[in-house]
Amino acid sequence: MSTQQRSKPALTLEQKCRVIVERMAQVAREGDDIILRNNEEGNSLTVYIGFGRKTCGAEDATFEELVSDLYRLFNKQCGVSFVNLHDEDDWETIEPPLLD
Repeated sequence: MSTQQRSKPALTLEQKCRVIVERMAQVAREGDDIILRNNEEGNSLTVYIGFGRKTCGAEDATFEELVSDLYRLFNKQCGVSFVNLHDEDDWETIEPPLLD
């Protein structure tokens, strides 16, 4: 049997969005804060999860590409870089900005 026959069918955009929201709710229930910050560069934003952060999308990305990045982040849990607050003297330099 070929790999194509064994692979799962691709999720639709709506299904990926549902998975993203479900995972975000799960992360929040487990006690980590989630902040989404617009990068002002097209379909690009930075996601802060606890003390980690990940930029999703790109200046020239489509909405579908942004959703795919968010799906990989929340469903496959890949791509979050972490900072160690204990190595920094100034909390303000690494704290995600507060939303208005």
